[in-house]
Amino acid sequence: MIEPDRVIEPKPRAAFAREQGLLPDEAVVLEGGKFFPETRAGLTDPWATEDVPNREPPRDGHIASGDVEAHPSNPVAAAAILNETGRDRWPKHDVSPGEILQIIWSHSPQHKTRRWKAYITKPTWNPELPLTREQFELTQLMGGRELSCRPLWMCSDSLVQKKPYVLNIQLPQNYTGYHVLLTIWEMADTPSAIYQVIDLNFR
Repeated sequence: MIEPDRVIEPKPRAAFAREQGLLPDEAVVLEGGKFFPETRAGLTDPWATEDVPNREPPRDGHIASGDVEAHPSNPVAAAAILNETGRDRWPKHDVSPGEILQIIWSHSPQHKTRRWKAYITKPTWNPELPLTREQFELTQLMGGRELSCRPLWMCSDSLVQKKPYVLNIQLPQNYTGYHVLLTIWEMADTPSAIYQVIDLNFR
């Protein structure tokens, strides 16, 4: 059995939804257009211009689902439930300000990776409102990784990463309460990325 492309630790929102019977197995792979926080399709990677251009990244309000319900190629309408908001809507992982959070990704070995990245909601975000670009700090958290080999057709080994893949993400200092972490796996050889959100409680 092939492990789907997703975060396996800490448990992301999609995994909790599946456990609650709110999401079918096939909906845990939340594949949307790459290059968040961009909003347009057809963009090339500024670092690796030979990579496949992107398709449209998730729309505001559909970030947690990767906007998969909007794309006929992955019409899993149930994933829209992941965009529901509310301070008490989703289970949370307790973390500490400044902590190094280990994020473990399982991903398909047949795809070539360009980068992993992570963002977190602003100190002033409103958990009762939809997740939008305005709700996130759009500077990536430290601990992401970008693979520099290019062009992609000459990088069969170095861009195909072994799974599981571990990121050590530096959480911000001086955060308290509920926040959402968005982590993204961007592929070099497709127009897509996998989106996962993890709900955190800063103690």
